[in-house]
Amino acid sequence: MRFHRGAKPLVFGTTLVAALFVGLTIIALTPAARAHSADIQAYITLTPPVATVGQHTVKIYLRDAYGSAIPGARLLVSIEARGSRSNQGPELREELAGIYRGRLTFTDPGPVLLRFEAVLSDGPWIGQMPITVGPGGRTLQAVGVSLRHRDAPAVTLLGWIVVAAFVLGVVGVAMLGVRLFLEKGQVAQTG
Repeated sequence: MRFHRGAKPLVFGTTLVAALFVGLTIIALTPAARAHSADIQAYITLTPPVATVGQHTVKIYLRDAYGSAIPGARLLVSIEARGSRSNQGPELREELAGIYRGRLTFTDPGPVLLRFEAVLSDGPWIGQMPITVGPGGRTLQAVGVSLRHRDAPAVTLLGWIVVAAFVLGVVGVAMLGVRLFLEKGQVAQTG
């Protein structure tokens, strides 16, 4: 293909800018995504094991991504019923390394949301779990809940699709630029 004079530098420049932008985007997103990407796990056990109206002992085992105990957290559990404000439970006390215990009081039957916040040296880790208080509730014996860091970036599949769409758009514009700068009648010719 023969290009109009000046078309090659334009195509090269556009492609170079697109490649630099993609590289910078990946460099910027990767460390941020890795900084708090590994969730920690909270394994919850209630005594009595099925949530009913009244007081329960709650025991939570905090584990990191490798399954190791996480000691020294300030662990809070709150109960949020549908249509009401969150009822903050007491701070749980650490009995052994990574094992926390406290008391929760469920005041009304029905669906509630248990919210967990583990405050560590790198900030708060947050998670939640829906349960049913009363008949129809499930047994809570070592039930796992993932806690994510509050500052964890939301680099999701949708985010990567947006980046890919942008890159494809830039490549499309570059290809259109090549097409516009080709000499008339030279599109199908080579040599």
